[in-house]
Amino acid sequence: MTSESKQLVYLDWETHSECDIKLRGSWLYAWHPSTDIMCGTFGAPGDLELIRYPHLALCEKLRRFALNPSVTFVAHNAGFEQAIWAAIMVARLGYPPLPSERWKCTMAKAHCLGLPGSLKDLAPALGAKCRKDDEGHKLMLKLSKPRHGGRKNTPKWWTEEDAPEAFARLYIYNEQDVNTMIECDNLMRDLTEREQRAWIMDQRINQTGIRIDRKCVEAAIRLKDEYEIEVKRRFQETTELDSPTQAVALLAWLRKYIEIPNLQAATVVKILSRGGLPRNVRTALVCRQEMSKSSLAKLQAFLNRIDAKDIMRDNYIYHSAHTGRWTSVGAQIANLPRPGEISVNTICEAILQCG
Repeated sequence: MTSESKQLVYLDWETHSECDIKLRGSWLYAWHPSTDIMCGTFGAPGDLELIRYPHLALCEKLRRFALNPSVTFVAHNAGFEQAIWAAIMVARLGYPPLPSERWKCTMAKAHCLGLPGSLKDLAPALGAKCRKDDEGHKLMLKLSKPRHGGRKNTPKWWTEEDAPEAFARLYIYNEQDVNTMIECDNLMRDLTEREQRAWIMDQRINQTGIRIDRKCVEAAIRLKDEYEIEVKRRFQETTELDSPTQAVALLAWLRKYIEIPNLQAATVVKILSRGGLPRNVRTALVCRQEMSKSSLAKLQAFLNRIDAKDIMRDNYIYHSAHTGRWTSVGAQIANLPRPGEISVNTICEAILQCG
């Protein structure tokens, strides 16, 4: 069956959770026990239906769509909707699974055309009449997080009963998002068959994930922490400043000895390549380099995004670079330092022994 013969059903969820999706990624967010659906809008253009939280399990229309192999679901950043579908609609509510072959992604279409990935920026870039509701977005962010303060017996989450106006606006916001997505979808060409196959492969890779050696990462973090204490000590002895990451103070100190426009990585490398640099300046700049290594920052990102089985998912964004290549998110595994003469296995063994 060709894609032209398939019925398109657009879908967008609004969810709440204690989990930080930016820190943990879509998959861990979706499977977090506190994550749940507040509402969703689904359907064909001109025939959208809002589904509220209490009625999710009983929505026979959505269930029929899911059971119908000729129905293709469309979402913006469809990886998120797929994760929510698997974790909540299937695992909790008994809906049928939806493989990636039954999804289309308007964000992927935008990326392939060199357009902004976010729906907020995509709509004006395409000249769409329907736009994302900024005020509704702020309200959604409020409702999507646990309530703060209040009496001891205050419920953890906002509900339609205690915030009726807010939820009424949320439902309007949710439907407007879908209408914006539909208009943007119609203003862009579809992915070619080859591009769609590549996107499906991308979804499988992100959902399968990669296994991480948790013990090795934890040992590396301990070594990093010890090393940073030593670097900070050397820096303080040399400069009498607190930390090499305090750019303004360090720049003022350096300008007592040399001319330096900024502390960008390329500038620091260039100055360190000079001969005759004062020893204290060289030490301060080397400390700055050591504390600014992005490869060290990746270590905690690995732990943030792995599950109980030490699998890290949601690692790539399809066609995110204008050249068509993938970009990496989270631990940025596409930008890992290249191994040198010593093998990776040898390095890992040394880290485990020393950390």
